[in-house]
Amino acid sequence: MAFRFDTIATLGDPPINHLTSSYYVAEKRQLAREIVCFDNFEAAAQAAVSGDVQAALIAGAYPKIRAIIMDERLTCVDAFVEQIPPLVVCGFQSVAPDQVETIYLHPATLSLLPEVKTGYAQAVETKATSAAAAKAKEDFQSVAICNKLAADYYGLTIHQELRPSLNMPFSIFKRAEA
Repeated sequence: MAFRFDTIATLGDPPINHLTSSYYVAEKRQLAREIVCFDNFEAAAQAAVSGDVQAALIAGAYPKIRAIIMDERLTCVDAFVEQIPPLVVCGFQSVAPDQVETIYLHPATLSLLPEVKTGYAQAVETKATSAAAAKAKEDFQSVAICNKLAADYYGLTIHQELRPSLNMPFSIFKRAEA
């Protein structure tokens, strides 16, 4: 199998990294022999800057991607579009609740909040959509916006499908040549 890189960094949710859409795409595209996961995209980009990995994969929906794009220590070497797993609203409840205390979500999914049919008192950002699903599994007065991989893994009931098919842009960054 011919991988493009030996190592690539991206967003993960240790120890269950394979639930993030970025990991899913890196694996689906066979971008690297080893996918190294970090708690946030900034740390993944920093790993490329420091040379700990050959490249970093950043999702285009990440609201703070501009800082990574503008970082003079990095060079964007590729950009592409790939379908990610469906984005859903899910929870522990067997039937969609009318109202919950909390909705957990990754900052990349903030723009989906107006489409959520379940009312909520507060939105709490998490480090990954899989982390949002894990929180909803523990908190019976909540729901999460996450990808279907995470909802299924945590045994949550899908109450609403927000994006059954979403083509997400991704960018690959490498350390800039000195």
